[in-house]
Amino acid sequence: MTPSRELPVKRVEIYYSVDPDPRSRFWRSAGAFNLGGHWQAGLELGDLNRPLFAFANEIYELPKPVTLP
Repeated sequence: MTPSRELPVKRVEIYYSVDPDPRSRFWRSAGAFNLGGHWQAGLELGDLNRPLFAFANEIYELPKPVTLP
């Protein structure tokens, strides 16, 4: 995945599942690493014929603290 370049990326968390039923889907975390502007993760998949569901959380470093109301 390629995050926005507006702010520096602090870390990326990638999660994936192979369970097609969203009611019982178990999300697994995958260690993400930076490849010079985009992030990648290795996944342990037993069967490449099953559907793959994935999402990523992008955590950015803010230039200064933000006060919440």
